[in-house]
Amino acid sequence: MKAKKMVCLSLVLVLVAALVFAGCGGGAKDSKKESQYPTKPVTLVAGFGAGGATDLLARAMASGVSKQLGQTVVVENKPGASGTIGTDYVLKAKPDGYTLLATSSGNFTSTPMVQGAPYDPNKDVRHIITIANHPILFLVHADSPWKTIEEFIAYVKQNPGKVKYGQNSPGGTAHMALEMFRKAAGLDMKMIPHGGGGAESIAALLGKHVEVGIMHPQEVAEHIKTGKMRALVVFSEKRLKSMPDVPTAKEKGYDVVLGVPKGIAAPAALPDDIVKKLHDAFKKMMDDEDFKAAAKKTGDLDYLEYMSGEDTAKVLQKMYKDMEPLITELGLKKK
Repeated sequence: MKAKKMVCLSLVLVLVAALVFAGCGGGAKDSKKESQYPTKPVTLVAGFGAGGATDLLARAMASGVSKQLGQTVVVENKPGASGTIGTDYVLKAKPDGYTLLATSSGNFTSTPMVQGAPYDPNKDVRHIITIANHPILFLVHADSPWKTIEEFIAYVKQNPGKVKYGQNSPGGTAHMALEMFRKAAGLDMKMIPHGGGGAESIAALLGKHVEVGIMHPQEVAEHIKTGKMRALVVFSEKRLKSMPDVPTAKEKGYDVVLGVPKGIAAPAALPDDIVKKLHDAFKKMMDDEDFKAAAKKTGDLDYLEYMSGEDTAKVLQKMYKDMEPLITELGLKKK
């Protein structure tokens, strides 16, 4: 009897060991499956139209990171509502790493406050990496009478409400830079919204439908070079290497320093292992000569600036808090 009990106990132990082994094996298999990401093409969504700063950088990144991931990365434009349509689309997508967002800071800072957003700008997103920090230029048509910012300010003060400025992302970071400057200089101007992206704002300024444009250097460098536009100031800490003759607003006496962090984000529930794989791939891409060549072609090379996903989230949350009082004071906060 005792021998039979020993045999039964041995069989039980063998079965338990077999189950444990099978369980471990299954886990290893699942882990291996996850580590193979990506196994199919990845979609990188740009929330603005073709030709704008977000779109141009997104295309350079898609081409560059495809080499690092071993899969095609395709850019898909989903413009509208100052980028919130594309942002919402990604944040509500399946968190599997196959739908990513080419970010623009306004969609996680000022835009949700100004016009509202169908997502939580802090809780619904997983920031993966910042690739660049885009400066913001204050531009006029080259045929305008204003050669300096002082001349422009004097004219607006003598003609309150007459000058129109185009804005491709109402409520976005560039818009906030303009509002900060407008407040500091005491200017009364009229905003003309363009929700389709930088290309629409560029066309409006070139067509003289507005007198002022607030855009990124890489969007308008060629127009400045060919004498169609004139940059009066840049809202950066220092003058740009690419445009050394353009003064900063700060050196003209207006303490307005603001840029637009651009990078990659995904739904908040994206698994850590996929986040790491994407972060490492994009970071490695930044040192790749082919990507640098593409970034030079789009005008982004001078503005490449790395930040981790964690630091990106902290920076954007600080921008949100810093902008809120101004947005409230200007009566722009959505009720």
